[in-house]
Amino acid sequence: MTARMAPPFGGPSILRRAALEERLDELFDRRLAVVVAGAGFGKSTLLAGWAADLECVWYTITPHDAELGALTRGLAAAVRGRVPDLPPELSASLPS
Repeated sequence: MTARMAPPFGGPSILRRAALEERLDELFDRRLAVVVAGAGFGKSTLLAGWAADLECVWYTITPHDAELGALTRGLAAAVRGRVPDLPPELSASLPS
């Protein structure tokens, strides 16, 4: 597992933001959600705290992922970490 596939460790001193986490809970009815804010606003910390209570996959996107093939391969690798029996055909069908 690479660092990009693990949420940042916040430790016990991180302030949990219940109101925002409740809004994130509403996203289970959605197929996709994007959390947007400027640098340093706590997006990763918020999501890591929220995800700590769930069985989920974490993948940190970097500028390298601007290329569709890199993004899809990274996402597939992250999912494979949680679902080891992911069909190999999935990776074979991804753009190179």
